Amino acid sequence: MELVEGHSATPTGGTFVIDTVVYHSGANPPQLGQPLQIFIKSTGLGN
Repeated sequence: MELVEGHSATPTGGTFVIDTVVYHSGANPPQLGQPLQIFIKSTGLGN
């Protein structure tokens, strides 16, 4: 289940960037107690 995604960070070759993604869960989210999973993927564009 994907809760939030971000697309604003675009590093140039050989560099890193900082990106912030915010998720507001509310008082009793259904995922409460579940492990947090963070997936980072490349679009493979080679920019």
